[in-house]
Amino acid sequence: MKIGSQVLLLLCDMRVKFCNLFLCFAFSFFYCACCNRDIKNALKYSGDNRPELEAVLSHYKGNPEKLAAARFLIENMPAHRSYKGDEIHQYYEIAKKVLSSAGLKTAPSVTYVS
Repeated sequence: MKIGSQVLLLLCDMRVKFCNLFLCFAFSFFYCACCNRDIKNALKYSGDNRPELEAVLSHYKGNPEKLAAARFLIENMPAHRSYKGDEIHQYYEIAKKVLSSAGLKTAPSVTYVS
């Protein structure tokens, strides 16, 4: 009877290991599918800049480490934006006033060209 219970425990242990392995594989598969969607969304929202971003990806195709870095940067681009024109100049003026009132040094004045 002891041998039968040991075999049963061994089979249950193997079943648990198989389930864990399957779950890890499934998670990895869906995670990779999700990552590809992130790069596709970033490229979709890149507008006129898309050809340049695709050129960067194809340039680093032979170097996996640099390709991963480029993908990371491109995937995270939609969460960031930049300001131009009057928006940024207004920001600079407000920041200068806040820093001055706090007694912190500011950069020398710059003449803005629009």
